[in-house]
Amino acid sequence: MPRILLMPVMVVMLLSAFLVSGCDRHADVRATLPTATAAITKPFLDAVRRGDQKAAEKYVAPEFIDDTGVQFAKMSAILKDAPPLVSAIYQRDTQGQFIIFVAKDQDKWVSSQVQLGSINGKQVIQYWDIKSEDKPPALLAHVQTMKDVVNYGLLGVGFAVLATIALVIWAIRNRTRRVLPSSPTEMRAPAATVRDNEK
Repeated sequence: MPRILLMPVMVVMLLSAFLVSGCDRHADVRATLPTATAAITKPFLDAVRRGDQKAAEKYVAPEFIDDTGVQFAKMSAILKDAPPLVSAIYQRDTQGQFIIFVAKDQDKWVSSQVQLGSINGKQVIQYWDIKSEDKPPALLAHVQTMKDVVNYGLLGVGFAVLATIALVIWAIRNRTRRVLPSSPTEMRAPAATVRDNEK
C-alpha cells in the first residue's frame, strides 16, 4: 500500500475503534447547565441526598411541596446510596427548563427529572422525581441512539472519502506508468573489419 494512504487508514481505524467502544456508554453523556440553573439544581439535589427537606423546599414551587414528607424520604433514600448524579439532558423552551440527571450504580440506573419554571420572575422547581431502574431513562436512551446513528454515519462518510482518495491515487499512478514511454533499445550495426591481405 502506498505510504500516502497509510495515515488516512490509521486515522479511520482509530476513529472506528473509538466509536465502537463508545457505544452504550450512556453514563458518559453530559449536558452543560447554565450557571443560574446549576445554582438551583445542585444545592437542591444535595439537600435531597442529605435528607434535609426544609433546605430542599426552598427551591420548590409551593404547590409541589410534599407536606407529608413520605415521598421525599423515599426519594432521599434512593439518592443517598447512589453515585453523584450528572446532568445528561438539558432542554429549554417557553414553558421552562427540563433536566435529566443520571448515575450508573452497578446494574442500576438512578435518575432524576427536574423541571424549572418561572413564578413571579423567580425560577423554581415545578416538578422533580428520583427513580432507580434496571435501564436508563427512555429519553436518554433515545438521545444516545441518535448520537450513535450520527457517529456511524460520519464513520461511513470517512470510509467513502478514504476509498475515493485511494481510487484517485491509484488511477493517477497507473496513468503515469502508461504515459511514460519505455526507453528504446539502442541498436548498433556490426563493425566490419577489413584485413590487409584482403585488400
